Amino acid sequence: MLLKKLAPPLTRTLLRLYYVLLPYVAYQPEVSDYFDKEYDYIVVGAGSAGSVLASRLSEDSCVKVLLLEAGGHVNPVSEIPAAAFLTQLTDNDWQFSSTPQKRAGGGYPNRQFPVPRGKGLGGSSLLNCMLYVRGNKRDYDQWADNGATGWSWRDIYSYFLKAENNTDPEFANNGYHSSGGFLTVSTPPETNALKEAFAAAAQEVGYEYRDINGEKQTGFAKIQGTIRDGRRCSTAKAYLIPAEDRDNLHIVNKAYVQKVLINNDKEAYGVRFEKDGDIYDIRARKEVIVSGGSINSPQILMLSGIGPKEHLEDFGIEVIADLPVGDNLQDHVGNVVLNFEAKHADPIFLKEAALPSSLLEYKLHATGPTTSLSGIEGMAFLNTKYNDARLDWPDVEIHLISGSPATDYTQTFRQSVGMPDEVYNKVYKPYLGKSTFTFFPVLLRPKSRGTVRLKSDDPYEYPLIDFNLFQYEEDLDKVS
Repeated sequence: MLLKKLAPPLTRTLLRLYYVLLPYVAYQPEVSDYFDKEYDYIVVGAGSAGSVLASRLSEDSCVKVLLLEAGGHVNPVSEIPAAAFLTQLTDNDWQFSSTPQKRAGGGYPNRQFPVPRGKGLGGSSLLNCMLYVRGNKRDYDQWADNGATGWSWRDIYSYFLKAENNTDPEFANNGYHSSGGFLTVSTPPETNALKEAFAAAAQEVGYEYRDINGEKQTGFAKIQGTIRDGRRCSTAKAYLIPAEDRDNLHIVNKAYVQKVLINNDKEAYGVRFEKDGDIYDIRARKEVIVSGGSINSPQILMLSGIGPKEHLEDFGIEVIADLPVGDNLQDHVGNVVLNFEAKHADPIFLKEAALPSSLLEYKLHATGPTTSLSGIEGMAFLNTKYNDARLDWPDVEIHLISGSPATDYTQTFRQSVGMPDEVYNKVYKPYLGKSTFTFFPVLLRPKSRGTVRLKSDDPYEYPLIDFNLFQYEEDLDKVS
């Protein structure tokens, strides 16, 4: 009964919670209303990569760097680990939608589903669930084998160590992690019986319960998150706040880049962007770095004349380079219908977050149930029948989540992902208010490939995002 009483005002409670924390926390860097007409480097997009690039480039005081971000003010609720899902479908989310999918999205109107992507300083590191997963070594080696020189695991491993500031001695001292970097990584302090049962089950069926960022990945994971002192550690917080006072770095938000400026020699010499209704052309003496992510980057490049020739000509865009920009789109697709009833499986933050004692604890110490990772209690990286288990290159990931979209009386997860009534009523409503847990299998290396294409030559019109999900039956079988 307590959960039922607390669940309806949960969202409002979490929103109120952070307003009392604002005086104590610097959660986004200072932005500049001033910018010059020329820089050495222009970085487009202040997301998980762009924030790092701007910070590192501006360490050289002899160069000037401009960082442009389309998003505006960052919602302070994004700071609360337990409230991660509440940042989707807000102003800090581009709120893209897919094109109609032939073999997926059946419960969504017109078979189109939301595609969350971060909009604001920090990009998608403002929206994600903060789980710290580097990826498999063979993923990077495959990139190198396909021509991405310098991106093999051996090449990049030292940079993972350089970036990391792991606060848990068990991890920091095991030889595969480090401390002293910009990005804080920590172990969630809150736990429940479900997490302990997950670990015991792993060992019972013969899997290792391990650091999945360590020597091997296959097995059940001891999870860590990008959390600093009980709050989200976005890439903007990690890399831009320490650099915000540099005279040679200008961070400009609400700057909507329309195209890259390219001369007759096919050299990028600047960008055109809109801010507050005015259009600006800013020059780059050295490089323009397009770092808008998997959706925005191809859109900007195609609007600039770099992309498939026939597609660009359809919109009257002058073709600078005929390249397969926007091809090979892929993402981790999952299935969330595996729900089970169990005692003591309620997410800690749903049971306790709204209690006055929890709010006070978070305000004073940034500890307690609101520091939990949105109900994610564990992960497993496993092999399906399609994969060679000897390679330590798992093809599926399973999230163990306490609760379900019905546990909190539809207040958080269901609303945040825009789950349609048809899907909710058929799959989750029977679990309304019950103590449940969910297995969420995710496909790590889909065979299916999709595209990003322009819908028009208008930079403000969202592109066509076609994931072409489950083009191959094998992909569907792996997550079923």
